[in-house]
Amino acid sequence: MTKRVYTAGVYAERDMMLTVRAREIIAEGVLRLEFVRSDGGPMPPWEPGAHIEIDVADIGIRHYSLIGDPRDRSRWQVAVRLNDLSTAEASLHLHRNSEIGDEFHVIAPRNNFSFAAPTKDQTLHFIAGGIGITPLLSMIEAAEEAGADWKLTYLGRTLESMPFRDRLGEFGDRVRIIPSADRPAGLIESFLDTASPQGRVYVCGPETLIDEVGEHSARRGLTHRSELFVHSGGNGLREDDGPFDLVCASSGVTVEVGGSETIIMALERHGIRPRTSCEMGVCGTCETGVIRGAPDHRDSLLSEDERERGESMMICVGRALSDELVVDL
Repeated sequence: MTKRVYTAGVYAERDMMLTVRAREIIAEGVLRLEFVRSDGGPMPPWEPGAHIEIDVADIGIRHYSLIGDPRDRSRWQVAVRLNDLSTAEASLHLHRNSEIGDEFHVIAPRNNFSFAAPTKDQTLHFIAGGIGITPLLSMIEAAEEAGADWKLTYLGRTLESMPFRDRLGEFGDRVRIIPSADRPAGLIESFLDTASPQGRVYVCGPETLIDEVGEHSARRGLTHRSELFVHSGGNGLREDDGPFDLVCASSGVTVEVGGSETIIMALERHGIRPRTSCEMGVCGTCETGVIRGAPDHRDSLLSEDERERGESMMICVGRALSDELVVDL
């Protein structure tokens, strides 16, 4: 059995080495990977909606939602979609090259898509687009166990490409599984028209779906949470950006960040490679503590309260409102 070891080069307390224990194709273009700890210990706890970060060979860190039962501390499972995007080298590598026994450097669960326990009079509305079903699976299981009223609309390219249909089919008419060819006009609007103001909406999938759900939810005054699986945004740079000094507290190195470069670019010019993934302010991998100075937040993750406190920032897109910014690097 061949065993390959992949390391990220930047380690933290939440990092660990995991070994692939099982792998199988569960739908057209979808690979399920099952991991156990290489040291034989129990997995850290996680909650519905959480994802892990896997360092994939020399390609970089990628995020995958955990599926399965959070109470099962013996293993973690993820589902990886193979697609033809130019940014999909990691999924291609996992599909074609990963083997049972391979060891990966993995960062413990992070949850930017938390699930709140429903009250008895609340109806939960789940909307999934493609592989966006993965973080919703554990939420649905939790809602079912809590005896909550819930519904799911699951959209995909074809039935064959949509994983977990058998499991979801056990829930009867609470679940609608709709391939693209059968999607009626106005589907999302009609789905949300049945939601009461006390209900909550959880949506995960591509940006077009997120925007459509957000628009109709806002119009109806519905509380909704979303997680984006495809993002078309940029690196946060603007034409009027000016330079500033970035001080790395741990090393004492001062880096001048030019107006036409990101913090990440400037750090890499000086041989400093912080942990990054999306580089668009949507994943949270590069969140860095701020020690002194005023950060200019341009991410899609931090709340208004977190931005006002200014204790951390996403350095892939964030900048400085002050001439000098001291960070925990």
